[in-house]
Parts: sequence; structure tokens; C-alpha cells
Amino acid sequence: MPDGFIDKMKGRGLIVKWAPQKEILAHFAVGGFWSHCGWNSTLESISEGIPMLCQPFIVDQGVNARYVAHVWKIGLQLEFFERGEIESVIRRLMVLEEGEQLRVRANDIKELVKKTVEKGGSSLDSLEALEIVPNLHPLRYKDLPFSNMPIEDWKRMGEVFSQQAHPSAIIWNTIKFLEHEALTQIQDRYKVPVFAVGPLHKITPSLPTNFLKKDTSCMAWLDKQAPKSVIYISFGSLVTLDTQVLTEMAWGLALAIPVGHGFIDKMKGRGLIVKWAPQKEILAHFAVGGFWSHCGWNSTLESISEGIPMLCQPFIVDQGVNARYVAHVWKIGLQLEFFERGEIESVIRRLMVLEEGEQLRVRANDIKELVKKTVEKGGSSLDSLEALVDFILTS
Repeated sequence: MPDGFIDKMKGRGLIVKWAPQKEILAHFAVGGFWSHCGWNSTLESISEGIPMLCQPFIVDQGVNARYVAHVWKIGLQLEFFERGEIESVIRRLMVLEEGEQLRVRANDIKELVKKTVEKGGSSLDSLEALEIVPNLHPLRYKDLPFSNMPIEDWKRMGEVFSQQAHPSAIIWNTIKFLEHEALTQIQDRYKVPVFAVGPLHKITPSLPTNFLKKDTSCMAWLDKQAPKSVIYISFGSLVTLDTQVLTEMAWGLALAIPVGHGFIDKMKGRGLIVKWAPQKEILAHFAVGGFWSHCGWNSTLESISEGIPMLCQPFIVDQGVNARYVAHVWKIGLQLEFFERGEIESVIRRLMVLEEGEQLRVRANDIKELVKKTVEKGGSSLDSLEALVDFILTS
């Protein structure tokens, strides 16, 4: 220690070899934390509402310190290692009104942190959602059709269904190469024929199921757009969007387009809204480069069949499973995890502007070509359909 330091500090402080940091930061006597801003220390200080005096040294510490002082505004950063500067910053933190304001803000953030780790909090939800379901990789619990149910209830319901199901055959509107492993497991489980006959809309004309008349005026508009420049947005007929989600979606879309100021200004002449779109025709159009979808299974198959990569925003039932497969198994799309305009802007740009999106389009087109072969003579889906007809006729 420098000369005179011990005398000046006598009875004013305490030095220990290894401190119980979390307990110290939680103590009522502590009003500030002079720290290197390692991430663990930063999180521990934030969690206890203690403002920081930031003195970073290596690796991520400088980034953390900058965020503490200039983004979250719950600390002060020491820029010069000189006694006068150090005295000034300590006084600002521990004596002056500025320090009290930092303590108030730090305490407010502490209360927000507490809520994130309580039931229903974002961090606890994220932790639970990140858990991969045993034997169902890469599905997470949040991806399951009944993710709002306790997992034990979900397992019991699955067991009851499994015990009661005694099929003589199983028919899937899917494609063998897309879900080969799952189809094999189903066949091994039930010991009956499994027929993968999809995509049905490519094999046989389907009866109209639309609630409204298709508005085909959008096709002329698409004809005027550049190739792969349009992102088609549709969430099917069942999803209802609340105002907050819709607002974040709209501004995320607008921010991804670098023109104008207000939403209407930004989108003027850049988009078109119709009541009921001719989806299969739109996805087959040269101008479409991405599909922002709820990932209902019909929509997913239609997008795959036309080689269009997807921006996945699932809501209910099987949509979470479909989205997870699109983004993480088949790797022909990106999944939107947070409904926040900055995140939405980022994902749209990744899909429609950046190189990552072009790579997704290449892969989606490769899968499109494989799909085409499955519905041609000798293809797996057409063969399965013919085998199904034979099975029915001979049973």
C-alpha cells in the first residue's frame, strides 16, 4: 500500500482474501460496487440494485462497462487511472446527488430483474423453453402443441392417446424424405403401413375451402416487382393478432425498408393488402422471395413446394413444431422468437437482404426440386398414394 494510506483509511475499510460477493452486494450497507465489470459480477450487481464504478481491463469487460454507464445508466465509468479522477468518480457515486439517482435507477432495474425469474417471467420462461424434449430433438417444450400445459399432463395425454389408438394404417400429408425418421418411428410403434402421400395439393386438385373469394388483383401487382423482392405475409384464417403484436410487426417491417419516416410513408407503393390471397399462386410467383407465416402445415408444405424460405411466427397447435423443423432441421427459414420491432427488422433483413437469405433460398430451391420428383411417376409420394389405393381395395 502507498505511504500514508493505512493511516488515512484506519477503521474505514476492510480487506479480505476472498469475499462472499453475492452476499455482500445484497447487504443493506453497500451503496456501490467498484468493479472490473466481468459479466458475472455485472449481473450480480444489477440483480441487487447496486450502481457500479466501472474499471474494465480485459476481454468483454470494456463492453459491459460501457453498457452499465451509457445504456442502462446504472454506473459511472473510470476513464483515467489518476487519483484526482478516481476521487471525483467515487464522490459522484457515493456522496453526490448523481449517485443517489443511479441507486434509484439501479433499484428499479433490480425489481424488473426479480420479475423475470418469477413464474411467468421472461428468463424463467426462456430457460424452460430452451429445454429440449427427451427423444424429440430438436423440439423444445415451448414448441409442443400444448406448451401451456404442465409437461406431466402432456405426457399423460400422449400415453392415453397412444394406448387407445389401434389404426389399421396411417396416412400423412407429408413427404418421406422430409420426415423419414419420424415416419419410421411411427411405423415401428404401431406395426401398420404408413403412407406419406404429400404434398397433396401437388398430386390432386383440392376442393375449395376458402371462406372468402380469392382476390387475384395482387398478381398484376406482383408482375411489376423485381424477382425475389417481395415478402408475402399471411397467418391463415384462425390467428387473431392483438394490437401490440400487430404494431411491432408493422414497425419491424417498416424499419427493414430504409425509406420514409412514418409507417404509411415508408410502405407507400411498397406493399399491397388483400382480404384473401391466392396463396399457392403467390408462392409460385417469381417476385416472391420469402414467406412470413404462422407455419400451419398446409402453408408450410405450399412454401416448401415452391422453394420459398420462411420467416416463422408460430402461434398455436402444430405451428411451433413446424416452425422448429423449418428453421432447425430442414434449414429453409428463420424463426422469430420475440415479437419486438428491432428483432423483426433484423430477421426480415436476414431473410430478404443479407447473404444468409440467399443461402436459404438456394437450399429451399434444392428441396423444391426433390419435392417435384416425389410426385412424378416413380416418386415416393405418388408410389405411396398408389399403395394406399391398393391397400384400401384389398382390405
